[in-house]
Amino acid sequence: MRKLTFLILLNLQFLVAAGNAIPVPPEIKKAVAFIYLFDNQSNPIALDHKGNLLKLKQESPVGTGFLIGVKRLGMEDSYGTYLVTNKHVLQKSDGSTIPILGFRVNLIKGGVEIIKVPLVEKGDKKNIFFHNDPSVDLAVIIPKGLDLTKHDFKFMLDDLLTSKEDLTRLEVGEGTDVFFVGLFGSHFGQQKNTPVVRFGKLAEVTDEKVNWNGVMTDLYLLEATSIGGHSGSPVFFYLEGFRRPGVITAGGQVFKLAGVMQGYFNELSEIQMFQPTQVTPIPVAVLNSGISAIVPAYKLHEILFSDELKALRSKKT
Repeated sequence: MRKLTFLILLNLQFLVAAGNAIPVPPEIKKAVAFIYLFDNQSNPIALDHKGNLLKLKQESPVGTGFLIGVKRLGMEDSYGTYLVTNKHVLQKSDGSTIPILGFRVNLIKGGVEIIKVPLVEKGDKKNIFFHNDPSVDLAVIIPKGLDLTKHDFKFMLDDLLTSKEDLTRLEVGEGTDVFFVGLFGSHFGQQKNTPVVRFGKLAEVTDEKVNWNGVMTDLYLLEATSIGGHSGSPVFFYLEGFRRPGVITAGGQVFKLAGVMQGYFNELSEIQMFQPTQVTPIPVAVLNSGISAIVPAYKLHEILFSDELKALRSKKT
């Protein structure tokens, strides 16, 4: 992994006077990229909800990713840089990873560019990393091709990541405000990335694993509606100064990275048939329950600070 030194970092852990409502910082959008998939011949592809390969006639975004920087030890103003998204965005039904990932970023002079990154899972050129727990739906990619003189982007900093201990320290719990920033497929911008910002509440934090499509895994649950394309979006806690009745929390409002949007829980609803007798099988409609699943930020921290990535960040090249 080559050394990348840059000054345009995004640190959202700023504090403002308690009680003063503030909008979502616009800089967040510059850390968000839209994900594209390509085959070995650079033809655009997509995956359906079961991970089956679909061929596309033209390039189209399939999900969201975001950029994050981790400081290199002993190297001033030097960071290891990563693109984060969900594993399921990139993996086919057989568990194999698509050959080429593209991520769309803005150009300083105007317009956009899709940077293509061939994905390598093994060997000296390995550039994609997963959690050692296969139930964790995260992928961390080294995004070769970013150019500070050409591309208009920002990185989040790793100190935004919320640890388990932060949940208690920051008084995070059910009802905490959240928002996430990601791809809205109906309008994602022609001349620049235009991610959508959606809002909600933390619905459940549990120390038990949650059943996600038959797999038990660690998740936060949100009262917020996710749709296709939101997978991989960064999700933030928006912590106000008044977190308990009658108590002003020191420091006022704070933004922290809660985790990564994984998707939403489905519900099955019987389609009502206007006929005197019921037929089998019973037709059903798949509905969005309005509850979304979030991979906790501490799981991302475990990948970013794995021995493998720490060793790569220690290299001088």
